Amino acid sequence: MENIFFSSDSHLGHFNIIRYCNRVDHRGIQFQTAQHMDEVLIESWNSVVGQEDTVYHLGDFSFKDHEPYLSRLNGAKKILIVGNHDKHPRCSANGWNEIHNYLEIKLNGILITLCHYKMAVFNKSHSGQALQFYGHSHGKLPGNNQQIDVGVDSAFALGYGYAPLSLEQIQRELHKLPPFKQADYHNN
Repeated sequence: MENIFFSSDSHLGHFNIIRYCNRVDHRGIQFQTAQHMDEVLIESWNSVVGQEDTVYHLGDFSFKDHEPYLSRLNGAKKILIVGNHDKHPRCSANGWNEIHNYLEIKLNGILITLCHYKMAVFNKSHSGQALQFYGHSHGKLPGNNQQIDVGVDSAFALGYGYAPLSLEQIQRELHKLPPFKQADYHNN
């Protein structure tokens, strides 16, 4: 049975992200090398993602060539939503099943907008039934009951380690957040 997961902002191979986001290991000790961080993130991914699963990664996957990391990660289908650090040729199609700048999917009857950036409005946001998953902000841009940062730093802060999040986990977290405030873009 296929499970679906969401993640963002792994920044594999990026030493400075350790200090920027205060990334620590399971003991609470700050990583000393990018290689140590990479190994923990890969282990976290593989601890929840099975060989038949799908993962949507919402950008800033790696500061190096993506393929060597992707080949070590579980998942039958890996889909990249491009972030500001996913520059060609690092994020070539090698290892990714699909690459998009923006994507809308429907899961369990719910329309979900996937974008590296948090959006003020998104398709069907006014209905209260649609969701938007984003990254980029490393947990520093608050979510609401329709929008959430699915990045590894947010997952860690929520107690899920650096692992990708399932839709069920995300929905549990969304229920704890304040209501979405619809931007009134119809009136001047």
